Amino acid sequence: MGKVVNICLLDARKATEKSLSNITELENIGSLIYSDTTASLISSIKKINIGSMVKIDENESIDYMTENGKAVIDEALLEEVDNKLFVLVNGVCEIKEMPKELFKEKIHSMTVNGLVICPESLKSVVSIKSKINGLTIALKEGYRFIDDTVLLNETFIVKQVNAKLTIEKLVAIDKIDEDSFNESIEHIQILDELVITKGNLRILRKTIDNLEEVELTIVPDNSVFKEGTVEINSATIKFYDGESLVVDGKLVIKDVAPEELRKHITSIYSDKVFCDEELSQTVKELCNNSNVRIMNNNDIHNNGKLVIDKNYLLGLEGKVAIDNNGKLVIDESVTLETAKDKIKSITNKGLLKADTSVLSGIPIINHGKLSPINNTDKKQENNIIYENMLVLEL
Repeated sequence: MGKVVNICLLDARKATEKSLSNITELENIGSLIYSDTTASLISSIKKINIGSMVKIDENESIDYMTENGKAVIDEALLEEVDNKLFVLVNGVCEIKEMPKELFKEKIHSMTVNGLVICPESLKSVVSIKSKINGLTIALKEGYRFIDDTVLLNETFIVKQVNAKLTIEKLVAIDKIDEDSFNESIEHIQILDELVITKGNLRILRKTIDNLEEVELTIVPDNSVFKEGTVEINSATIKFYDGESLVVDGKLVIKDVAPEELRKHITSIYSDKVFCDEELSQTVKELCNNSNVRIMNNNDIHNNGKLVIDKNYLLGLEGKVAIDNNGKLVIDESVTLETAKDKIKSITNKGLLKADTSVLSGIPIINHGKLSPINNTDKKQENNIIYENMLVLEL
């Protein structure tokens, strides 16, 4: 007896009582496809974290399209498909302009965990054909979608010709030439956030379709924009000269005295700042975001998979706060006493697995999933039949 784990697409339409006899659990399945015949066979199997369950006749010929990242569906692709297409996307699915009848004929169904971008003309048929766990963006006719942060500078502007743009995030802090901008860009639709100076806002105001709906951050004229992880230390601080720092990502400040930080940076716009303890008050005063999270440089920030055991914790200097956005497992070797001595708190936005006694003894801010470890879990982890496959047919 065992389980099937981490399968992107599991096709169980032709499964039999014999092929399922040793399977007791299905876990982390992107899409589970079944038929009328197999519905009763899989009903008694324990299911954990199933993205979607889709019923398709067992005799219907379908092709699979699976993508973790970005998938593009256009007219040329669908014309090459012989059978109907089942589409599973974990990420971004961009559907290009095409005849509505072609989409209806060639797409059996879609499951998208993330973002769907499609023309307004196809929005209704996409909604009917799809299970979407996320956001759908219907592009206005003639608009071009840019799924990245756009830095609105002279180089970007001169490349545009009567442009109509749909943009995820727009950063407009470089000084913009009004005549050049008006000649190049007609309309901008912003989906998420606009970071802009007052002078540029005056120029762009009439061009932005939905200014009242966007998250707006107005920054000083002397601002510098950085993405990703930005580190400031005693050497790199000298590259700033009385500027405001705008960071889309993680800002790390090390080995900088408070007076030195004030001398080179006038204000900080960031959601998350890591700094030394003695610098935290200065950082708070410089930050213009009231929701900013200030964490100690020794604190742990996990975006992937992290297993913490007793030796890991004993090797840390002092107590730490843990910021978990991935999968965090606290090993059974960690006792409640060790956890209390070494962990200040855990902010969980992903999956946190630990012994119940450890979970109950640590301050936890939970926006994700908590999963206690027990003996049954440990036994089943060693009895996996299929795992880590893109497509599996039972």
